[in-house]
Formats: sequence, C-alpha cells, structure tokens
Amino acid sequence: MGIIFFLMISALMSGSRELYYLFFVAVLFRLVMHLILVHNYKNLFIIFYSSANKIETGEHVNVEYKVSNTSFLPIPHAKIEFFISEKFDVGSSLKEIAYFKNYQMINFSKEIVCKYRGYYKLGKAKVEIYDPMLLSSREIVFDKEIDLIVRPKVHSVASFLKDTNDLHGTMKSHEKTEEDRTNIANIRPFERGDQLKNIHWKLTAKTGELQTKVFEQTLSARFFIVLNGSSSQFKDGMRFEDEEEMVSCCASYVKDALQNGVQTRLMMTDIHNTFIEVKDSSDFENVIESLTGFESNGELDFVSSLQQLMLQSGRQNTFYLITYSVDRTLLDFLDASHKRGFVFKLMVFRSKSSTGPELLSHIERSQLDIQFRERDVMKYE
Repeated sequence: MGIIFFLMISALMSGSRELYYLFFVAVLFRLVMHLILVHNYKNLFIIFYSSANKIETGEHVNVEYKVSNTSFLPIPHAKIEFFISEKFDVGSSLKEIAYFKNYQMINFSKEIVCKYRGYYKLGKAKVEIYDPMLLSSREIVFDKEIDLIVRPKVHSVASFLKDTNDLHGTMKSHEKTEEDRTNIANIRPFERGDQLKNIHWKLTAKTGELQTKVFEQTLSARFFIVLNGSSSQFKDGMRFEDEEEMVSCCASYVKDALQNGVQTRLMMTDIHNTFIEVKDSSDFENVIESLTGFESNGELDFVSSLQQLMLQSGRQNTFYLITYSVDRTLLDFLDASHKRGFVFKLMVFRSKSSTGPELLSHIERSQLDIQFRERDVMKYE
C-alpha cells in the first residue's frame, strides 16, 4: 500500500504519464492479489476425527486433520496452527507450514498422550493464508470441536492399602453383625435396589408406603473411601501426577469393592464435597464420571472435612483415607477418633523419604494403619 500511495502522490505532483501508468498497474496488481486471497479463503476446508472419544489416562489418541483446497488456484503460502490442551503430551509440532496445489488435500496426524484425566475439546485449528506475493493475509478459524473424555485408570487390585481379610469379614468388632436380623438399626422408605425380604410389612400397611428395615452391619461389610480434595495439598508439593495416582487408587478401591459385593461410600473433599453411595455396577459409572472431573480445589483443610464426616457417620464404617501428605494435626485427629472407636486406613502419596523424622517417629508409635506410596506397595494384577 505504501508503494501505491507513493506512486499516486508522485503522479499527481508531476503529471507524468509513466507514473500514472505505474500507479494503475500497481492498483490492478494489488486488486488481483486481494481477489485471489478472497477466493482461496472461501475454498479452504478442514475435517478431522480422533481414533477414540473415551480413553483412560496414559493412553494414546490420534487426531487426523484433512485440510483441503477446493479451488482451481493454488495456495502458495499457508500457516496452520492446531489448538490442543497443554495438559496433553504431543509428539509433533502444533504449527505447520504448507503449500496447497489446486484441488489438493493434505493430511496432518497428531498423536496425543493423555496424562491427565478430564473433559477436553479437540479439533480447533487456525489457518493463515497469504496471497502469492505475501502482500496480505487472512485467518480462518475452524472451531467445530469434538469431545474427548479421559477417565482415570482403573487397576485390578493386588495389594494397595487394604488387608483383604480385614475388608471381607475377619475384622473384629463389638458391633452387631449384619446377619443378626433381630438388631434393627433403622426403618426408612423403600428404595430401588433394597431386598424385598427386608420390607417391614406391618409399618407398610399402617403408612400405606413401602418401608424397609435397615440392620446394623459389621465394620467389614461397609467402608467409606475419602479422597482428599483440599487445594492446600499443592502448597505441600503435590503435582498433577500425584493427583492422578490418588484418583486412580480411589477408582480401583471402589471397583474392587463392587466386585466383592461390599457396600461402599465415596466422598471427595473438593469444593463440592461430592458424596456417592455405591451399591452396584451402575453406580460405578457415576463414580468414574465424578473422578474424571475431580479437582483438588476444596477450601477446607482435610481435618475439617473429616470432622464433619465423623459427625454424620457411624462407627460401623471403616474409613480409607487417600491423601497426598500427612501432618501432626491430621495424626492427632486420627488418634483421637481411633480412641473413640473409629477405624482408619491411610494411604499417603508423598514419599516416606520426604516426611520429617519426628513425624515418622510419631507414626510408628501410633496405632494407626498408615502406608506411604512406595512402588512395592502399589502392586497391580
């Protein structure tokens, strides 16, 4: 544009025919370049697809892009930028430079390693095309995206934190067992999934609504998994990789409990204090969905969340606590609760070597079942 303006001023001031001729040639040339750019802009298309829409953490997904020039004119200069979340590990560059012949389609393939669970969008791309003389450019943003769900990894549990015998029936307890049907803990409205043999027929006839009897259970018949979702864990050095392992451990616990017919409750102490009652395999899908979107963004510290939980829960539960780190405040609270009859098992995902000697000494003196994340403990089948 600067040259055209200069030629126009020069022609007007000098009245030279040659300068007028150069001015109109420059204007015509610039107009042709602009029309070519507009034409190519209207004839550039992109389609894409992914090899999967639902995967687990650690798995790969391929995204194939097909960029097509449907014009009879070539596109000599094009820059393509693919927008993929920074949480993904992409093995190739997200920016490409391409030359399109007329009626040509160019394929681009991006292999993505999904290290972190969550709900993502794929497919957004930006193409910047230039006219043949690189005088001007236009951007085209393709923002029709597809969903990608990265779910937490679920392992078959061989040896996590729990003692299998304790979990499934040999844990000592002074509470009445579930088989003692003479000991009714509660009567409540009938819910889908309740056993028909537990219906309280007399009360049902009196109220006109189905009522069911709830019997007291053994400690081993029901356990409470609590996943620490406090944001303060990041201040203690927790990384996203640690959070992923904690979530994977939590999902694996729940899956194992379902396979063994153990009634389970799950609480995540995130900002929503998510609570899930797990009765059968259909509930496990809700667990996975919640864990997929889980973030350690809770405002309360772990002890405060546990204090609220203890007030609402009976001592017949065994509490499996999953947390990144342990401190003296948490240990004191668990010690006091243990003396009141609560049973805890604690998995700490911060390495034992990073824990202070005074705290380790206190752990050894306590009667709490605490294990640190060591590779010989985290075993899978």
